[in-house]
Order: sequence, then structure tokens, then C-alpha cells
Amino acid sequence: MSSLLNALLAQLKQFPPARHYRVAYSGGCDSHVLLHALAAIQDQLPATVISALHVNHGLAEEADHWAAHC
Repeated sequence: MSSLLNALLAQLKQFPPARHYRVAYSGGCDSHVLLHALAAIQDQLPATVISALHVNHGLAEEADHWAAHC
């Protein structure tokens, strides 16, 4: 497992177990990596659902293009 995935799992284990993680997904690099990282460790998060909720924050010129991707 990569150091990124290990770090994410360690951070999540500091909190009570969650049944559902929701990622505010803009389609940009940061939210894209977070969503894929959660999916990669989902087997270590028993009975956990992962959802992406699209958010067009309009903070980047590419935001409308990212929205089309979502």
C-alpha cells in the first residue's frame, strides 16, 4: 500500500467508524485523488459506503469543464 493510502487510513482510524463517507467532488485533482484513495482502501473500512457529491465551486477556470466530466 502506498504512503498516501497508509496516511489516509491512519487519519480515518482516529475517528469513530463511519458507515458513509461523502466526498465533495469538484472533478479537480484534489477531490479526484481523494475519491480514488478512499475507493482503494474501502476493503479496510468494513460496511462503509463511499459517495461522491459533485460541487461546482467555480473557483477555477476549469470548473465548468470538470462539471461536464462528473
